[in-house]
Amino acid sequence: MATEGTSGHLEEQFDAWLALAAGGAAPAAVGSPRLLRLPMLTGSMHPALPRGCTLLIAPLARGPAAGGRGAPSTGDVVVFARDGRLVAHRVLRRAQRGGRTWLLEMGDANRRGAWRPVDEAVGLVVGAEAADGAPLRPPVSRARARRLLVRHWVAVLRGLAAPNVNDEPTPTGAP
Repeated sequence: MATEGTSGHLEEQFDAWLALAAGGAAPAAVGSPRLLRLPMLTGSMHPALPRGCTLLIAPLARGPAAGGRGAPSTGDVVVFARDGRLVAHRVLRRAQRGGRTWLLEMGDANRRGAWRPVDEAVGLVVGAEAADGAPLRPPVSRARARRLLVRHWVAVLRGLAAPNVNDEPTPTGAP
């Protein structure tokens, strides 16, 4: 049974969800004046964003006077509104076709992505909390993770190929 305070909080969450799903500005209600908190209901973004965690979403800008964030970049986790549903997936590519900007989105745990018009992107995931309220590490983009991994292996391989400057050359004929 919900208390009056909890019920009001749930109503604010629902109103914010409706506004975001309709492509409008989310009301400034929950914690931060411009962040919306919504639960992750599926495992499509596992392991970065597990089912049951709470997403912290910043609304995306709609026109020059909007107070939200700008257009999403490759690697961002974005909330898309389509047919009254909200879906949080990662942006893999951006493309211009027919005078419109399109985003290739895919959940980290999914095998296939889909092209969506940038107009369907309504929010940017800027953080997440575990079911117990503890903050989760910010979602790292696949591109950034790949770059970090490549840098690591380049450093390892350079270390194997580079001579050890602390070793003195051994004279020929010495044991």
